[in-house]
Amino acid sequence: MTERFFLYCWFSHSFCVYGISVCLLNVSVECALFVQLFYMGLVIFVPATAMEAMTDFPLWSSVIITGTVATVYTTLVRAQPLVFQFLQCVVDYVTQNNLLL
Repeated sequence: MTERFFLYCWFSHSFCVYGISVCLLNVSVECALFVQLFYMGLVIFVPATAMEAMTDFPLWSSVIITGTVATVYTTLVRAQPLVFQFLQCVVDYVTQNNLLL
């Protein structure tokens, strides 16, 4: 019983400065951040290990290459719909203004 009480006091003293809702929010955000960082590390490390085995590059250069390729690919894939959405907004704006004239 005293161990549970001690852990509760330590947890509430360490994390619950502003109340229990903020405390739970902080803990959940920290857990989600840890899981996301672990996932990103795994997603970059596994292909880098395979590339190291196939090409005899050092592991550090394989990780840098894999991270760079993943970042560039993600940026291009995420930017494409934004560009098309912007162009669609421009076309809609121009056609609406031409119809009003």
